[in-house]
Amino acid sequence: MKAITTTETINVSQTESVSIANDIVDTKYKIKEICTYFKYVGPINLNKMVDLWQTAYYQASQKVPCFKMFIRKLTMKEKQFYKQKYGDFDDAVEWEDCNLEIKSSLEIKKHFLQGCEKGHGVLENIIPTEKNNKTSNYILKPESPDQWLVVQNLLLMRDCDTGDVIVFSRVPHKPRKEIIIAALKIFGENSWEGKFICGDQPPIKKKTIEVEEVTEDTL
Repeated sequence: MKAITTTETINVSQTESVSIANDIVDTKYKIKEICTYFKYVGPINLNKMVDLWQTAYYQASQKVPCFKMFIRKLTMKEKQFYKQKYGDFDDAVEWEDCNLEIKSSLEIKKHFLQGCEKGHGVLENIIPTEKNNKTSNYILKPESPDQWLVVQNLLLMRDCDTGDVIVFSRVPHKPRKEIIIAALKIFGENSWEGKFICGDQPPIKKKTIEVEEVTEDTL
């Protein structure tokens, strides 16, 4: 077998680097088709999103209140249940790909996140709503996708249509401004002229949240 020379090794390394760079450009181009303000910051681990979070910072055109949200993983049984209950909305929703559910103190409607780790943090918001009080038919609430990223005890979210950014802190952590700014830089932001919120709130005692299996009675 012919030995690989130093020059050949360098050439292989350069070829791999070019290939990786091309893959990144190709990924950015494809994702930007559905997420205008997408910034390549690496992959996301969906499991790390599962927790109780509270708003800590935002830079947006509209005021964001201090609120909490709980993100949990959906079981396969739950996905099948919701597929039967809501349908696929003319192939707009693939319930097998809806891996997370958000429960917020601001929203009583069911809210799911569709997408996987291959989407580099870009997840679609699936919010089924009833047409009116007289029918059991459901429609999807119009909602743009968001790009998410977990940085230690912070969860960052960027609106794909507006570029607005919200930073959540993992309860009961109370992050310093320097920590939030450092995370914003990782998220591709070069400005942090937004507002820090919830800082004057008393510490939250984290409670154990039991995830019940979905049945007809629990919906």
